[in-house]
Amino acid sequence: GGRLSVDFPGRVSYVDCGGPFRAGGGRREGGEEEAEEVVVRLMPDRLHPNPEGHQLLARCLETALLGKGWGVQPTGYSRLGLPLGGSAP
Repeated sequence: GGRLSVDFPGRVSYVDCGGPFRAGGGRREGGEEEAEEVVVRLMPDRLHPNPEGHQLLARCLETALLGKGWGVQPTGYSRLGLPLGGSAP
């Protein structure tokens, strides 16, 4: 997670939101390079998420923040405008 989480326990956390963007871990059987390292449907230029990718990233970060007790709105929507416990509108 990095030194910040060691130096500031409880104040800094590491969140890995990359899972949905990785295509098969980057290697094929036998150690060959995989053609694509990222899911191109979510990152068309292989670097920046598209709108669907941004929603997945936001949901991942939001889940981490909600786990810390931050970001809940009384309306049933998060600060990011996503419905709590459901899919995006």
